Amino acid sequence: MNKQKGLFVTIDGPNGSGKSTIVSAVAEQMVRQGQDVLKTKEPTVSSLGDFIRNAEGQYGRLTLALLVAADRQFHVEVEILPSVASGKIVISDRYIESSFVLQSLDGLSFEEIWFLNNNFPVPDLSVIVTASPQTLDRRLAERARHSRFEKTKSREDELTLYLQAADFLKGHGFNVVIVENDTTDLEQNARKIAQMILSLIPR
Repeated sequence: MNKQKGLFVTIDGPNGSGKSTIVSAVAEQMVRQGQDVLKTKEPTVSSLGDFIRNAEGQYGRLTLALLVAADRQFHVEVEILPSVASGKIVISDRYIESSFVLQSLDGLSFEEIWFLNNNFPVPDLSVIVTASPQTLDRRLAERARHSRFEKTKSREDELTLYLQAADFLKGHGFNVVIVENDTTDLEQNARKIAQMILSLIPR
């Protein structure tokens, strides 16, 4: 009997939204449900991903967008596609939605960003985690280190772009769901997302 093909799930959202905590909580819930899970992220845990994390303050616009796209290609080839083919549920912390927001804040148009990303796999589920600008500012103020975008751009602009990116990607076949992680309990949100994923598994 052939092994069931896995799923590809992405969870995006502004820094301070609780995105990475939700990724871990969802992965843990899926494992408790007996699923084979790969938790991964962008930029990747690789020499290229490390370079991007350390150089985002030095490079911008198209140069940074191309570096991110190259790292995403590596991510897709080496981790995502082989793992999905082996039956794993791949949960990625960040994917194309983050490019639409951060590269747009850097001055690129949605059309330019889509040109660099339109050949990447469409996830089975794309979750965007949000919170109010006030909550994002409060959470970010508790961090010791901030990215160039966090220092120079407003949380309102970032949230608006995530919603615009959601609409754009829905028009290109993405299954996008918005999850508010401000007044709602984080564990409740993690259970909600885990149930969405389980519902996509063929019975």
